[in-house]
Amino acid sequence: MLVLNTGGVVDLSGLESVQNILILSQLGVHTSKTLVDIINGTKYPSGKLTTTWTKFEDYQTIGDFGDQDDTNYKEGVYVGYRYFDTLNLDVLYPFGFGLGYTDFEYEIKSANLIGEEFEVEASIKNIGEFKGKEVLELYLSKTNTTLDEPYQVLVNFVKSKELSPMEEDTVILKFKLSDFASYDTTTATYILDQGTYILRLGNSSRNT
Repeated sequence: MLVLNTGGVVDLSGLESVQNILILSQLGVHTSKTLVDIINGTKYPSGKLTTTWTKFEDYQTIGDFGDQDDTNYKEGVYVGYRYFDTLNLDVLYPFGFGLGYTDFEYEIKSANLIGEEFEVEASIKNIGEFKGKEVLELYLSKTNTTLDEPYQVLVNFVKSKELSPMEEDTVILKFKLSDFASYDTTTATYILDQGTYILRLGNSSRNT
C-alpha cells in the first residue's frame, strides 16, 4: 500500500503496479490512528477526489501565476476536471473517483423537471462483502449553448448512509437550472440557452 499524507495532487505515473493507494490528506495528530483503523478494518475509506489526478505533462501550462497581486486565468472556464473531461484526456484518476472495501450498484428511480428545479431519485445498493458508503454525483451538460462551455459541470452530489452487504439506500439530488446560468459578456447578462440539457449520474466524472 502507498499512503499519501499530502495536501495536494501528486504525479503517480510509473506506480501502476501499486495495487492500493490511500490518501490521508494531512490529518494532523489523528493521522497515525486513522491509518491503523483503516488497515485493521475498524474504519473504511469512502471519500472522493476533489480534483483530477494525472501525469504532470497532462496539465495545462497557459495559467499565469507570475503577478503578485492578480492571477489571469487564461484557460477560461476550462479549469480542473472541466478541462480534462472536455478534451477527454486519459487521466490517472478522474475527479470524484474513490474506492472503499466494498462495491456498489446504483439505479435511477425517477428524474423530473418541475419549473426550473430538477430532481433525481436514485437507489444505492452495497453488493460487496463489507460495509461502506458511496457518493453519487450529478453532472450537467449544455448541448445547445451559444457560449464557450465545458463538456459537463458538477451540479450536486450526495453520500449514502452506511450500508451493510446487500443493504440499499434511496437518495435525492436536486438543483435549480438558474444556479448554473452562464455569463454572456456581450450582453452583460446571465443566460440559459433554449434547447436540450443532458444530466449524468455516476460515482466519478468519468463513470456516469
